[in-house]
Amino acid sequence: QSNKEKQAPIRAKIAVQKALKGEHFSDTAPATDYLQIRLVPNSTFAEDAYEVEIVDYKGQVQLKQELQGTQKLDLGNLSQGLYQVVIRQHGMVIKSQKQVIRK
Repeated sequence: QSNKEKQAPIRAKIAVQKALKGEHFSDTAPATDYLQIRLVPNSTFAEDAYEVEIVDYKGQVQLKQELQGTQKLDLGNLSQGLYQVVIRQHGMVIKSQKQVIRK
């Protein structure tokens, strides 16, 4: 095993930006236009690319994108509803959470 494989899994943060005074991010607010995704830098994996999937209630992948660093994920083409956001890095799920999208 390489040193990277021995590192503890990295954590990820998924947040929704709300139009309030300044920049306010929430883990539980419904999303409208985009999600802010940030890897928490607690290992050497933080600089590596990661994959984000947004899955609908039927289990179908509606959006799949490879990202790196802090990114905004555009939700413009998704319908209103409940989705599962799954973040993978090096073949491991590092974050999975339900996300409501409102239009």
